Amino acid sequence: DVETPAEANDDALEMCGSYLSEEIEIIDPKVIVPLGKQAIDQVSKVMAKKEDSFKIPDKSLGEYISKNKNSYTFTRYGSNPTVIPSYHCSPLGHINVENSKEYFQSLSRAIRDYVDS
Repeated sequence: DVETPAEANDDALEMCGSYLSEEIEIIDPKVIVPLGKQAIDQVSKVMAKKEDSFKIPDKSLGEYISKNKNSYTFTRYGSNPTVIPSYHCSPLGHINVENSKEYFQSLSRAIRDYVDS
């Protein structure tokens, strides 16, 4: 059996949201890569408060990411910073180590390409 991370409760997410908002303001990153549905939802809430037009559609993670032959393509949202939603790394490692390696290499390239542009 594979254990999955515990779901954070609403109080914990709300409390962490204020810290996340402050961290984004201080660091002023060019890109944010939330790993997993909870992180995507939380970053989306924080960014929506910062940028009225910001919206990450509520979809399954597979709809944010598409697989081509040997790489993945990632959907980007917003511009300051740009958010690139991603799978959380824990389930990927349990599924297939080679696929997760390929996945994170593609994610790394997508981030580098965006930051270097």
